[in-house]
Amino acid sequence: MIEEARQKRSRAMEALRTLGNDPATGGEIQVKEGRFGPYITDGTTNVALGKKRDPQEISFDDAVDLLAKKRLRGPSKWRRRG
Repeated sequence: MIEEARQKRSRAMEALRTLGNDPATGGEIQVKEGRFGPYITDGTTNVALGKKRDPQEISFDDAVDLLAKKRLRGPSKWRRRG
């Protein structure tokens, strides 16, 4: 069971696809599979793709646009109380 969990974690860290470098940040845009489904990352900003988008069919331009919109929104306003 422990080895199976390690393999699952290592597979999650690997990129499904690499789309190129983000013009705004210079970071490599990757499509990855996470705990809550597929997402796009440039190393600092993450954008969930949701159920409607196929991670294998997302284009470079779509990924750049989604990352730019996410950066404009800024960080989440939700904070844990405690």
